[in-house]
Amino acid sequence: MDRTTQFINLGLGFHGPAYHSGRRPAYMGSVDVGIMPNVTVGVSGSYFRRPLSEPSQYSAYSVGIRASYYVNSLLNRHNKKMDYYLGAGVSYYSFTYSGLVSNKGNVFVPAHVGARRLFGERYGVFGELGFNDIGFLKIGLTQKW
Repeated sequence: MDRTTQFINLGLGFHGPAYHSGRRPAYMGSVDVGIMPNVTVGVSGSYFRRPLSEPSQYSAYSVGIRASYYVNSLLNRHNKKMDYYLGAGVSYYSFTYSGLVSNKGNVFVPAHVGARRLFGERYGVFGELGFNDIGFLKIGLTQKW
């Protein structure tokens, strides 16, 4: 991991706060850019919508910034195709129960522990656990630039 490394992540979030609790996934995306060895910073966003009962529905979204520290060297893992990382950020989260309740939003500090596996030079998969914006478990596809 060096200063020029960039990742684009697209995935699904599961078991998040409020009503969706794993029945339907949330959609998420993030971009991470290396700023120094073993450190990336980036932006993230998530969106979720679920019909409740006619005519109500629950929807939520979040946007934020995040930073990750890659712990491969601390774990004595030097595989260029596999990364282990942990991090935190600051996000804005808002939700609406249409016809019932609206939340103007909250700022919170999400934290994550993750792993990324590349299959080749640029493409792979990732997974993250932690107190996140829309899902406590996130999985998806990644592209390295």
